[in-house]
Amino acid sequence: MQKAALGYGQQGSSPSDPLAPLYPEVAFEMAQVQLLSGDLNASSEWASNAVAADTGSQRGMRINLLARILFLKGKLTEAEIKVREALLLNRENGLRGEEANSLRTLGDIQSAGKAPRRSCRILQPSPRNRQNSWQDRKIAADLRALAALALFAW
Repeated sequence: MQKAALGYGQQGSSPSDPLAPLYPEVAFEMAQVQLLSGDLNASSEWASNAVAADTGSQRGMRINLLARILFLKGKLTEAEIKVREALLLNRENGLRGEEANSLRTLGDIQSAGKAPRRSCRILQPSPRNRQNSWQDRKIAADLRALAALALFAW
């Protein structure tokens, strides 16, 4: 899908163009491509457009990505607002893997804000939420983050 998104985005369409129903997915994929290439500004623009265009059950996933990008840009307050919104949407839609992503990002934000104990409390449910989602690498990452925070907090 990322190749399709990259080609679609380079065919003269702009992130602000009102596009077909696939636009939220295309914009989401383009945000990921730009993030992987290290362009946080372009990634942020695409992610914002994906969020704005999506009114369905995947909106929380798209907000998670935007929150992660804001976090990487050092905009902790904005990132926290977005990730809390995503967390609520993901819970409402029963997206446990995305709920875990929200918790992980929220924990990272708290950790970056020098609140490791709060971060540990936030991250604790994250591995449990991934139990049925077959995301072993992400479970391992959640547990590593908890372990690192535990060493730092105590």
